[in-house]
Amino acid sequence: KAIRDAQRVLARLSKPTIAQISGACVGGGCGIALHCDLRFASTNSKLGVTPAKLGLVYPLNDTKTLVDLVGPSHAKSILYTARTVLPDEALRIGMIDGLYAPDELEAATVDFAMQMASVSQYSLRGMKKFIRRIMDGQVDDDADTAKTFTDAHDSDDHKEGLKAFMEKRKAEFTWNG
Repeated sequence: KAIRDAQRVLARLSKPTIAQISGACVGGGCGIALHCDLRFASTNSKLGVTPAKLGLVYPLNDTKTLVDLVGPSHAKSILYTARTVLPDEALRIGMIDGLYAPDELEAATVDFAMQMASVSQYSLRGMKKFIRRIMDGQVDDDADTAKTFTDAHDSDDHKEGLKAFMEKRKAEFTWNG
């Protein structure tokens, strides 16, 4: 229950999350990583979703997350065999988003996080909310998503982004919601 609660918090957190994977990432640890927005792994990592080795059934929400990431065929292969997925395959099928040498993993993860931190956090949070809604099955705008889109045009971050674009400089966003 604690792992499932952590997974749900990660998946629904308003801020983007990144899992940094080095070594074995199996079972609950892999489930936590899969619920992060992005996953970066070292070449010495291995990932596994192994409930079939324990006579368990993977929860529906967790299965959906895996299917959303890797597609139904790869998810079936992983779940039906309870096998370990090596990093090259994990990258190829979308289970991880970046693969790095062990001594480069932390710097690459921090560099990516800094790139995310340099753009509008107002934008990131709005887009994360939209992506979550799409993953939950929403296919068209509703009053809330339309308002979020419209409100963005009046935001301080948009004003700063547009001004910086016109002045050919890097934007200095201030929203920290």
